[in-house]
Amino acid sequence: MIAPTLTAQEFGERGDAIYDRVIRPVAEPSQNGKFVVINIDTGSFEIDKDEMAASLRLREREPQSVGRQWFRMVGKPYAHQRLGFRHRSVK
Repeated sequence: MIAPTLTAQEFGERGDAIYDRVIRPVAEPSQNGKFVVINIDTGSFEIDKDEMAASLRLREREPQSVGRQWFRMVGKPYAHQRLGFRHRSVK
């Protein structure tokens, strides 16, 4: 079942809910630090130290997951700690 268009917040909330309900109990702490990619429509997921490898495996199993994948790092509330551009002065 494919969910209707979601806001960015709803998309994230759905991904996090699946993580908390399905993945956390089986993945933590043995998989800490690896990426988990979740199909927010089906709850299917892949875990790998390489986020692209996990994404491609999920996409191979479920082609409809393209654009419906939520990325997260096992044991952390995010996939990447920092988003966006940071200006650093050159010395």
